[in-house]
Amino acid sequence: MIVAKRIKNHKETPIRATIKRSRPGCRPRNRVLGPMAQIALAGLVTALLLLAYVTEKNVVMSYSYRLDELETQKEELQVYRDRLALEIMKLKSLDRIDQVARTELGMVEPLDIKYVALAEPTNKTIGSGPQRVVAQVAEYISGFFTSVAKAAGLYEGR
Repeated sequence: MIVAKRIKNHKETPIRATIKRSRPGCRPRNRVLGPMAQIALAGLVTALLLLAYVTEKNVVMSYSYRLDELETQKEELQVYRDRLALEIMKLKSLDRIDQVARTELGMVEPLDIKYVALAEPTNKTIGSGPQRVVAQVAEYISGFFTSVAKAAGLYEGR
């Protein structure tokens, strides 16, 4: 129970409070742990910290093993990719294509090759801009092939 008394002799009268126990014979308890309880608590905290450390190390090691497995798999896949690239190069070789064409498809090499040049367009007025550029490039290519065919003696044009 709390009882307040006024103190006399002061201009302002402060209130003094005293606490009386409601149960007689009860003394205030000190909340200090005994030495065995302190050791047990320290051991418990240490065990929890050790358990957290071991768990963390276990997770790191499992990720490390997984990383090693993935790196090994990556190396195997790179070797496999290189083998496939080599096989593609073999299949694309001109000698192999020539052999397949002759044996499996029954193709033969032509005896003579003749080129036929088309007549040049009579209307030289082609549009402007990109159309003119395309026409000039086509004219240049046509002239180039005609001159090559004439040099080889294969030209049968006008």
